[in-house]
Amino acid sequence: MSVVIPVRNGADWIDEQLTALAAQDFDGTWEVVIADNGSTDDTRERVGARADAFPVRLRVVDAGRRPGISHARNTGLLASTAPLVAFCDADDRADSRWLSAAVGALADLEVVSGETRLLGERAGPEAEVLDLARAVVGCNFAVRRATYLEIGGMDEGLPPYGCEEFELAIRAEAAHVRIGVDETMVMFHRPTEGFTHVVTKIYRSATAEAVVWQRHPTRFADRLRLRYPVGGLLRLPALWLADVRAGRGFDRRAAARRVVTLVGNIAGLVLLRRGAYAEPVLIREQRA
Repeated sequence: MSVVIPVRNGADWIDEQLTALAAQDFDGTWEVVIADNGSTDDTRERVGARADAFPVRLRVVDAGRRPGISHARNTGLLASTAPLVAFCDADDRADSRWLSAAVGALADLEVVSGETRLLGERAGPEAEVLDLARAVVGCNFAVRRATYLEIGGMDEGLPPYGCEEFELAIRAEAAHVRIGVDETMVMFHRPTEGFTHVVTKIYRSATAEAVVWQRHPTRFADRLRLRYPVGGLLRLPALWLADVRAGRGFDRRAAARRVVTLVGNIAGLVLLRRGAYAEPVLIREQRA
């Protein structure tokens, strides 16, 4: 097994993740590849300081040729040496059984996502479980190397927060890849903090979602017209009023998230019409 960690300026958190990985109960052969996507802090130095005492091979590879987490993940996988590859993020923390669970799940599956729980004071079995609606969870998934290469890896042409794992899952499903979830493959996730950061992330993800629709027009033909998000915005007041009248109350956070998502979808569709986004850039092109 190879563990790939994409990172850019992760010096404040990466020690915690490396400590968690060093405590894995997995007794097979494995390595950790840090794919550095242009860090300007001392991320590389912190990893280097841990390398000699780390229980398995730990190294940094340069993934700064193209900005973005998709390029970092692709570069890390290409630099890895094992037939199985697990992905996690530098600012999260792996459960001690995470790697064993990933290897076990890949005996039957080709792509597996784990259960992702919020990291915090109450991190543990009782912690809040995040939504696993998407078939591939970028901060907690594992894959057979051959499968990842066959379906083209992650699309480096998507914008930041580009729904890259969602788009990868669509191509995997089209290729009849066996995808599943293993609830014992647990990763503790550090949530985005700060109102501005959260709103920015939601907006960028929604913008990128429109690009994913364009990548797969057969599947998302009904969403590629502006009337889809615009109509959604216009219907929101009536939906909120109906909730209040029915005694369900008004959830401000959910309402704000929905508005920002629809506005991001509109922006993405407008930018697509202006030719703002690149064509798909898959791992095949990078290998060539």
